[in-house]
Amino acid sequence: MKWSAILIARNEGRLIGKTLTSIMTQSIKPYRVLVLDDMSEDDTAEAVTKHGAEVMTVPECFGAGRKWFYSLAKKRDYGLRVLVDDPVDWIYSGDADMVLPPRYCEVLTSQAATHNAVVCAGIERGKHDLLPMEGCQMLHRTWVKQHDVHLKYESIYVCCQALATGHATLVSYLDDCAVSPQRPTGKNYTNSRIIDSARLMKNMGASNRFMVWKTASICKAHGLRHAWAFFNMWRTHSVLESAGIRHAYQAILSDRMQSRLLPIRRGREGVRSIFTRHDDHAMVCRI
Repeated sequence: MKWSAILIARNEGRLIGKTLTSIMTQSIKPYRVLVLDDMSEDDTAEAVTKHGAEVMTVPECFGAGRKWFYSLAKKRDYGLRVLVDDPVDWIYSGDADMVLPPRYCEVLTSQAATHNAVVCAGIERGKHDLLPMEGCQMLHRTWVKQHDVHLKYESIYVCCQALATGHATLVSYLDDCAVSPQRPTGKNYTNSRIIDSARLMKNMGASNRFMVWKTASICKAHGLRHAWAFFNMWRTHSVLESAGIRHAYQAILSDRMQSRLLPIRRGREGVRSIFTRHDDHAMVCRI
């Protein structure tokens, strides 16, 4: 198995060294490690070079007379386009603060091969994810190239692309695949993130029933202002994605809504899914 890695970093000089060490000392050494430096103002580039990785600056964009920058997903996609022609089997796409255990890539890709999974990831200790999270995700390079896979939105989008092409996604629960973030994750719930989430849901054809439920959930958890921003962005966008991706996405959302509304489907391991299953210490999702 051969693999390359892409990381996105902005002002990560303090943390990225430990992350790169965990990547460079994997049981199977990476073919190439590329760090996209997103306008850092600290010593991120120097820290990356010191650890033997390649540094590339995220390109700036211009439109309507002003400068703007790619979203995080589009930055990942830019890096993916750079690495997709490497002579490797897998591409790791991760966060600059995510520390991997020594056999992460070896064990994870071995599990993925067993289940015909083309998107896979480990989890943070104590969590119970059903779909691979983007902070430590591995993508099968041949699948990416053959199907012209792009990372337009958050991690659920690439999972839908995998399911729509007849493949599986996999989340490993083995200790060898338990990752360690160097700072808390999922704490930054801003209007910008809400708007991106609403755009994704509308572009991929989320049902009206789900959107009402999601709006109510955001209102309860984060207040009316966030709920209105979410709903307003959703109602002003159009459905854009292909039928196969929309089908996979709607199945995931329906499963998520039912598993949270029906308490009887909750087990000791948390919310049980309709179309995912435990197999060999992994959660495999296939439609």
